[in-house]
Amino acid sequence: MKTRFFKCILSVSLLINVFYLLGCATAPHSGKESKPIEFEIASAISPVSPHLPSGVSQEEVQQKTKEFFHYYIGKYMADVPNVSPRQSFLDWIKHERTNPEVTWVTRNAMTVSEAHGYGMLAIVLGAQMDPSYRDQGREDFDAFVRYFWAYPSPIDNRLMCWRQMGVGINSADGSGDLESIINDPQCSNATDGDMDVAYALLLAHDIWGSDGEINYMDEALRVIDGIRESNVDPNAGILLLGDWAKDNNQILGRTTRSSDFLLGHLRAFAIADEEHAHVWNKVLNETVYIIKYLVANWSEETGLLPDFIVRQSRRRYEPANGKVLESAEDGDYNYNACRVPWRLAADYFSSGDPVILPEMTKMNRWIEKETGGSVSNISPGYHVRSGRAGAPIAGREWSDLAYSSPFMISAAVTDEQQRWLGSLWEYHSEPYDWGSYYGESIQMHSIFVLAGAWRIPGVE
Repeated sequence: MKTRFFKCILSVSLLINVFYLLGCATAPHSGKESKPIEFEIASAISPVSPHLPSGVSQEEVQQKTKEFFHYYIGKYMADVPNVSPRQSFLDWIKHERTNPEVTWVTRNAMTVSEAHGYGMLAIVLGAQMDPSYRDQGREDFDAFVRYFWAYPSPIDNRLMCWRQMGVGINSADGSGDLESIINDPQCSNATDGDMDVAYALLLAHDIWGSDGEINYMDEALRVIDGIRESNVDPNAGILLLGDWAKDNNQILGRTTRSSDFLLGHLRAFAIADEEHAHVWNKVLNETVYIIKYLVANWSEETGLLPDFIVRQSRRRYEPANGKVLESAEDGDYNYNACRVPWRLAADYFSSGDPVILPEMTKMNRWIEKETGGSVSNISPGYHVRSGRAGAPIAGREWSDLAYSSPFMISAAVTDEQQRWLGSLWEYHSEPYDWGSYYGESIQMHSIFVLAGAWRIPGVE
């Protein structure tokens, strides 16, 4: 595959050199001076292939991936009733809605923008891998785009409302028949969902072109503009939580979420949105800096990131101290940060940029040692700030695919953990009858990455 240079970079060295000396700042948890952060972001895209488990062929991984994809789409894809042309979405609690033992759900919630992004990515990657699905995949993808159009955020209508509710579904017990779908009354966008939607649209342009019913490139650029104007702090260069969180005088306006650290998406946006490539590269630089700063000053032993990170001052970041948005574990490796190993590994393989490789390697070595090499010992949550670093969050005596499957693809960045990688692949190569939307979405996309399907759109 040929490499392509970022068009916005005109330096002779063709490298973005970043060197931040933070000797004047103090790491708040340790009383020690913060460590200097130095890194280079590669200016060219040069993909690398994941290491596979011993004895497992690329053909086997790809076949398992296609089978998992078709299982996943068959299980979760649904259509809005009484609408033409078709609008489709991922019904995220379809198989749990009426189960009284499932207590965490809002039973009349039909989907969220995060799920919609996962679905659009799955369809376009599935169509890329399986030629027999390519035509049907385009029809399914277009139905997902129509749904995206139908449920915009009232703050920035280029972006998607984060959740939709089912009319006709009883909110108490999940009974009833779906009649129609409306936006959640408390509606705004969530950054990662729209980033995935834009990325999927760029991939769709690569696969199908933009001369059909939907101009995928134009639509991608429209969403990218919305993200840039409503989900980015242009001065600090950080990704915001959503179009509702722009006031940096408030703590949520200075908070960023590790599950939004989609480095490959930022690279792709810089390629597609040439006029504002400098903005996307600034955000890419700052995001990489935040990752390295947090690992160096808060997670030196584990490499884990917290769910939410608060900007205290220029170049100084901390894990959230207690609840800032979701839970008392907002400053820990929790239900947002569990996606980080998958996202960082996806960027490494699709871009070939080793800028985060030291942090991933640290994390990979730690989790294998922490679990004794047993996948079932991966805890659904570890402390970063609210307890001893690396200690499991208490009271969670179960296995969760959302936490375990991302470590499979991050283990594939080197060949030094073959036994661990093999165990992870054996555990995650097929679906479980107890699997649910969140875990299976992350499991499937981790397998997509291992199969070599993930790539930067716009690169020849």
